[in-house]
Amino acid sequence: MLLIPTRILSHYTGEIRRTKNMIINSTITTVKGPQTVTTKTFIETPLGSMTALFDQHALYFLQFTDSIIGEEQKAEFMDACLTPVEHLRTHTVFQLLQFELGAYFTGTLQEFTIPLFLDGTPFQQLAWKALIEVPYGRVRSYADQALAVGKPTAQRAVANANSKNNIAIIIPCHRIIKSTGETGGYRGSLERKKWLLEHEIKNL
Repeated sequence: MLLIPTRILSHYTGEIRRTKNMIINSTITTVKGPQTVTTKTFIETPLGSMTALFDQHALYFLQFTDSIIGEEQKAEFMDACLTPVEHLRTHTVFQLLQFELGAYFTGTLQEFTIPLFLDGTPFQQLAWKALIEVPYGRVRSYADQALAVGKPTAQRAVANANSKNNIAIIIPCHRIIKSTGETGGYRGSLERKKWLLEHEIKNL
């Protein structure tokens, strides 16, 4: 099943002056973001609508729409205007996002290749890289993640970094649970976290 955008809301032009970190296949490299056109769209999935924000180079944001109430006032969501559907039919990043999300939800894709732009502190970058390295269908604890970033006592810090992760599913914070085996928190709702974990185990 391919995922189809249900509403094309906006794109705006803005100059990205600060340095961005791009994560591709678990490798972090530093690049400077050029002047860019950023597009926002809603994508329907088996777990509900997701909001995506991307430009011609990479994906910036992907979250379940009902989990970001109030965040639309942030700079990256402002200055919205209607975008023709034709703009996305030839948009490489959107086409890759659509294909890979569709394949993930049908159980035929375990590793994403779409390039990601992430804006975070050095520690957050390490925490997100550790998330990407958790294998499909497996779980790790917050303690495991803290150990992976070289700070064994920083369990609360990695949990906080996970909560700032703006790329749901692709950067899989849903694979992090409590040391007790309890599911733990998830920005997109515990029901969705449980569904994602069960979906991945089923498709191993």
